Amino acid sequence: MEIAETCVVTAVGKEFEKTKQMTLGELIMSLEGVKDKSNKSMVFNGCLRPSEPHSYRGYYEELAFSYEILDCYYSVSEFLKVCKACVGKTFTGWRGGDYKMTKNTPVWFSFNSECSGVFPVRVEEEKNFVRLVVSDPSGYLTEKRFLK
Repeated sequence: MEIAETCVVTAVGKEFEKTKQMTLGELIMSLEGVKDKSNKSMVFNGCLRPSEPHSYRGYYEELAFSYEILDCYYSVSEFLKVCKACVGKTFTGWRGGDYKMTKNTPVWFSFNSECSGVFPVRVEEEKNFVRLVVSDPSGYLTEKRFLK
């Protein structure tokens, strides 16, 4: 699959400010429903892919995934495995403290040291990839912070 096929802008604006944020359990359930998980890549906001999980800087008891530019294939099955491994796992907060993640834990997309305000609202399965639709009411992702 060519990377260009997966480059779709998915961040949504202010109309999603009041949209329900997905929990870890809801994200897992949505990913489990994807057909052909090993042959579909994950993508959000134009060629970004989720990466390492960590405690969210804004609310330490909540889960965040860092992200990076999609420079290689990252399958739904790989991300699902990471998500499932987070259930019951304890993460250390930015300024200390241990926080155990559950299926009811809200999910964010943010670098370890930042409070992005970006969160998943749904998973959309396309023919060749799976898109994570995110709420980004402040335009955090459009500031190109991911090009550090």
